[in-house]
Amino acid sequence: MEQARHLFLLLFLCLLLAPSVAQVHTLQLQPGPDCGKDATIWYLRSPSRRFGNVAEKNIPNTNYLCIAEWTWEFNPGRRWVLLDFLSEVELPNDLEIVSARLSLYSPNEPTPDDFHSSYAVRRKHPIGVVQRVLEPWNEKTVTWNNRPAASRVDQVVLPIPTDVRQDFVNIDVTALVREMIASPGQNNGFLIRMQNEDYYRKLIFASSDYNDPALRPKLEIDYRGKKLDLDIPADCKAFVDCQPQFLPFFDSAGRLSDDTFYPEIPEECDFVQYHFRVYDATGRALFYAQKPGTGWDGTYKGRAQAAGQYSYICSYQIRGEELKTQCGQFDLLAPRP
Repeated sequence: MEQARHLFLLLFLCLLLAPSVAQVHTLQLQPGPDCGKDATIWYLRSPSRRFGNVAEKNIPNTNYLCIAEWTWEFNPGRRWVLLDFLSEVELPNDLEIVSARLSLYSPNEPTPDDFHSSYAVRRKHPIGVVQRVLEPWNEKTVTWNNRPAASRVDQVVLPIPTDVRQDFVNIDVTALVREMIASPGQNNGFLIRMQNEDYYRKLIFASSDYNDPALRPKLEIDYRGKKLDLDIPADCKAFVDCQPQFLPFFDSAGRLSDDTFYPEIPEECDFVQYHFRVYDATGRALFYAQKPGTGWDGTYKGRAQAAGQYSYICSYQIRGEELKTQCGQFDLLAPRP
């Protein structure tokens, strides 16, 4: 009896909190070569015999991005990076953004510019900032001389690197993304540059053309409300929303729905933990599963349960994420024959 009261209380609290939990969805963009939009722009104090007037040149697509305050053949200069994930994605400008995270990854092999500069790592300098781009730009034509304007408002300072191959994961760009979505005309991506014009500092990241898809730049957006049905090319996203999706009803006779009740979850989702339970109105546990795709057939100990309202709790953990709990109620429309 005590256990039943405990389960019922747990279910009540879960249902009480459910609206704030179940309505948060994640959009993750990690574009590849056909869809990615990124570029390095380059400036040198004077034209170079070897490189020419780089400020007028569009740097062809490479598999890495370079942000630097450096000298090339004793010629001082700098490189900045432009990244755009959202200008081609139609998001409602009143979308409630809970959080947004940018992740940049070090290549797994040396580039022509090597990795992050060891000088910056040793001296522990604050090294870079992320800003919001205010004007449109074209990956194939952008140069230093025609670079778009960017805003310092709400700019994000990158952490001090501790290793020459450090990944910069989950950079908080929530404020920048909110501003992009609220002002579609200024939704033109990010500019990443050095915070100070001091030599020698350099950051190297894999680009959207990198051969390992997992190391390409990634933007994750958590938003609240109805799940968006976006027409995004497959090359633009390397993510499947793994939040379980439940129907509000269940027909165990199989006439109006599947003959078992379970959440819809894409096969690609990698669960570390999964616990799915069904309860009746008294808080009695009727069903328990630890394998996604396994559902309740409307019976308890072999006996068909009556039509009516039932409840569920689904606790799950996706690899690399925190444990989450989702709960709700559904109607059993007809008992199993």
